[in-house]
Amino acid sequence: MIRNTGQRFGCKIVSAVNNSGKMRFRVFKGNFTQSVMINFLKRLIRDAQCKIIVIADGHPAHRGRRLQQWLEAHASQCELILLPGYAPELNPDELLNQDLKSNVFSSGRPHTRDELVSQTRSYLRATQKRPDIVRAYFQEAHVNYAAE
Repeated sequence: MIRNTGQRFGCKIVSAVNNSGKMRFRVFKGNFTQSVMINFLKRLIRDAQCKIIVIADGHPAHRGRRLQQWLEAHASQCELILLPGYAPELNPDELLNQDLKSNVFSSGRPHTRDELVSQTRSYLRATQKRPDIVRAYFQEAHVNYAAE
């Protein structure tokens, strides 16, 4: 018999992967907003040696006016390319999400939100240290366009 508390909980992440095997992420509470996205992009450009190109889905936080204004002001550092309506299979970052969801429970199912956040961060940090895994996401045929 599997015991279940009936409690539902989750955690939110924003992440970015690139074809050279680098990955950045942030685990956060609350909603994914334009402010969260802008703060994440600020962190990405701070660490970048050249202009970054971000491929994103059509989430409202990716399309908002405030983010567009920020992108215009930082056009030499960052560009955002939005994928078609609902096309998660075209987003390389979705392969990281799939990997995370498939493997984060390998050390046991979390009983609290804090345990989930801890296991999520732990798995993402371990993946961050394995650029071969991140590079492999770009070998999938449907996201290979982003490997160039």
